[in-house]
Amino acid sequence: MFGIENNTIVLKDVIDYMYGVIPEKSSDYEIMIQILGTDEDEIEAFIKKLALKENRQNMEEIVSKWMFLIIYYYYINNNNNIYNIIDEIYCDFNYPSEISGLVSYMPAEEGKLRDNELEEYIKRGKELWF
Repeated sequence: MFGIENNTIVLKDVIDYMYGVIPEKSSDYEIMIQILGTDEDEIEAFIKKLALKENRQNMEEIVSKWMFLIIYYYYINNNNNIYNIIDEIYCDFNYPSEISGLVSYMPAEEGKLRDNELEEYIKRGKELWF
């Protein structure tokens, strides 16, 4: 729900994601089928139902996960523009120290290249979230 409530993702993207991720044999698959046949203004209730099944996370974990997922998506799909995107994410997520070393206008950690910092961030995120 964090992504929808904070305009990070739209309902259509949630449906596309669920369709590709939820296995047919899952009990949640029936909810997804119901979502596909529902008016857009009623979809949020179904998504809340699915979200309530998730393990509780604190806001810091949720924000960290969303930042990583957005950065990772653009990293694998649009690597040429990645630092501009990270700069935007840094502002959009209220300047988190977690990614400050990746921001183009922030000083890099002494002796480290920004590209190496990004590779380390991606590696840690994949280990943590995948």
